[in-house]
Amino acid sequence: MSGYRRIQTGGSDRIVTAVLHAGDPSSPLTGLATVVLSIWRMNGAAIEWYDFSDLTFKAAGWTTLQQVMAALDTARSPGVYQYLWATAGITNPNADDSYFYRVTDTSSQARNIPQEGMLDVGQYPDKLDALVSSRAVPGDAMALTVGERAALDAALSAAHGVGSWEGLGSSAVAAAVWDEAAAGHVAPGSFGEEEQSHATPVEVLAAVGVGLAAYDAATGVQVASRAAPGDAMDLVTDAVDAGALADSAVAEINAGLSAIHGAGSWEGPSPAAIATAVWDEALPGAHAAGSAGRLVADLEARLTLARAAYLDQIPGLAVDTALLKKIPINRLELSEAGSGTWILYDDDNVTPLLTWPVRDKDGDEIRMSKYVPARRGRGV
Repeated sequence: MSGYRRIQTGGSDRIVTAVLHAGDPSSPLTGLATVVLSIWRMNGAAIEWYDFSDLTFKAAGWTTLQQVMAALDTARSPGVYQYLWATAGITNPNADDSYFYRVTDTSSQARNIPQEGMLDVGQYPDKLDALVSSRAVPGDAMALTVGERAALDAALSAAHGVGSWEGLGSSAVAAAVWDEAAAGHVAPGSFGEEEQSHATPVEVLAAVGVGLAAYDAATGVQVASRAAPGDAMDLVTDAVDAGALADSAVAEINAGLSAIHGAGSWEGPSPAAIATAVWDEALPGAHAAGSAGRLVADLEARLTLARAAYLDQIPGLAVDTALLKKIPINRLELSEAGSGTWILYDDDNVTPLLTWPVRDKDGDEIRMSKYVPARRGRGV
């Protein structure tokens, strides 16, 4: 096992150890399941051991203090054991922590056991990574220091002459072009030759005259067909759109409509204003016969307070129209002598509907003699 290593915070460390036979130092011990790893650290003045069961450093209460190390390769690297420890999984890490390894053989077969090692996490590897990752990559803009700019200027000036590598200003280039002697540029097909040989004042005037003559007739027709100020315009669909009207034109149209109809009136009243005007309309008002306004006005005129009070009483006037139909036509008879009671039967001639006593002027029962009519059959 190597004695000391340092890794970045959150990195992983592969712990490797070679185990030799106690009886034969030249013979590696392979195939063991007894080579185990323990890890501890100092937390202030306290020693804490790593519990592999929950990945936590503790001063007491451990579950798994030792981790079996696996054989690396029994065929090609016999007697070598390894364990990959991910420090990112520690549940209670400390910044820039130091850890100590101890490898033992619980079978006591190994000669070079126990073995010790140390691992530091963080500190300068973290800082080194931060510095390297912040360096510019190809294509990034660079902010040169004063010294760097001076060195570049000196190198370019030495190679191309003082200031020449900066190039002439645009004004100097333009002046050089227009101040160039025309006589020096007469090569056939060049711009100078074309300008001097073919774009003479006579040629230009002649070409302009031909062009104006070709467009004169059509231009005259077009101008003559334009509307004069004050002419009425027949606007077809999409003849004018928002992009074709300047703000000043819109302002003129608005002013003209406002002068004719009143400011803002051509836009029409709002829904709220319309609703207010409808419900505030005076009744009866001048509303034609058959209109909704006339109907409302007539109802208001007919529905007086007295009639309204009478209508309020209608729900209490319960009328049984079915009973009214049965009273004049259904079976009606005077009960047995001694009771003095009229009985009105339902449509089945069996079920009594109404009964009422029958008395003479003195309040005595009326007793009917035999063979005196005392009942009425159902009418048809």
